[in-house]
Amino acid sequence: MGNAASADAQRLPLTEDILRVILEQIPREDLKSASLVNRDLAAVSRSFILRQFVLNLAHEDKCQRRLDTLRLSTSVSQYVKELSIVGDLAHKRWWQYLAEVEDGPVTMQVQALEELQQHIQNGIFKAGLKRVRWDAGLDMPVALIEAIQVAFPECSFVLEKYAGSALPPMPTLVSLTATVHCHGDPLLNFQPILRHATGLRTLQISAYNHTGCVVRGYTEAEFAALPKPFLTYDPSQPVCGGSGPMLQDLVLERFSWSVEGAISCLEQMSWSHLRKLELRRRDSVPLLQACVPVSSNMPFLEEFVYTTWYGSEETRADITQALQDFLSSTSGLQVLHVEGPHHPLVSTIVAHHGETLRSLVLHDHERRDEPQRTTLTLGGLRRLGEKCRSLHHLGIDVDADYTVSHTDSEVTLHQF
Repeated sequence: MGNAASADAQRLPLTEDILRVILEQIPREDLKSASLVNRDLAAVSRSFILRQFVLNLAHEDKCQRRLDTLRLSTSVSQYVKELSIVGDLAHKRWWQYLAEVEDGPVTMQVQALEELQQHIQNGIFKAGLKRVRWDAGLDMPVALIEAIQVAFPECSFVLEKYAGSALPPMPTLVSLTATVHCHGDPLLNFQPILRHATGLRTLQISAYNHTGCVVRGYTEAEFAALPKPFLTYDPSQPVCGGSGPMLQDLVLERFSWSVEGAISCLEQMSWSHLRKLELRRRDSVPLLQACVPVSSNMPFLEEFVYTTWYGSEETRADITQALQDFLSSTSGLQVLHVEGPHHPLVSTIVAHHGETLRSLVLHDHERRDEPQRTTLTLGGLRRLGEKCRSLHHLGIDVDADYTVSHTDSEVTLHQF
């Protein structure tokens, strides 16, 4: 008996380690079910169930109860490693922010956040915060960011719904989703963040698009008298620091580019780690041209998305040529989505990316007047079928009368 007990005692740590490896891979709901099986599973599951603490600021009473639980129950706080702050708390449109900035910096005063900051400074998270996700309105208080950075210097930040308010240097900021008001060259405007966010890997920026019937207007003199927003470009300083950031995912929506701005960004930033590039809803021809040759500027690019509005034939010709140069100067894309003048690009796509493409979407805009959009021909479809043997997803335009003639139907097409 004694030997058996000793053997069991020696096996317990190994069993717990194995359980941790398994339980770390399963969803949160399944963790809750596993904790009900027996005491051993409950003990191991608890650390995974409680490692994420969610604070919803949209429900004041519930938020306070959650903070009370955190404060009073060490069995909860000792496991927390991830902090998620959510809730639509402070929605402000850009014109409201611009109006308020006349009175000085806009600081969100929320009692729950002040209490949370105090808890952090008092060392309530014994396990050490590893990740903080902010998805609550538009502005994360600077004091809260700084308190987290002091207590947990290695903690990573994910900021969503950012709108251009001042941020302290955040070297451990890994992801930023933003909707901001700035004209053109968005990466130049993000210079104040990029210079101090060496760990940033994912950046998604959308231009603010005002909706509604009432828009506040400013005379040129009134606008010039307003304090400058935080997101302003200083040409005397580099776009980013010498050690980064090394962006991996970049999504830009509704922005135009200048030739000078595109060249500055390509020369002063590192694009060598970029795997995903999305340029949506604007003609970003200067940026496409500056990226060439893509194979040397972006050697690991795997996913490229380009969408644009329908424009004049001259504009479409410029876009087509820029896309042609971009796609022919690189190879090995796995995901390609072109919304615009794609018809002349099929041969280039097949030649440079046919062996690696797994997802391909080619779409042109429907038009009320002539000339109508051009759908993919059977010849183009056949070339894709012959060369894109790894393709799992294909999206193309098909009109109501899209048919294959009897002669053409006798041609054997590869299945995707």
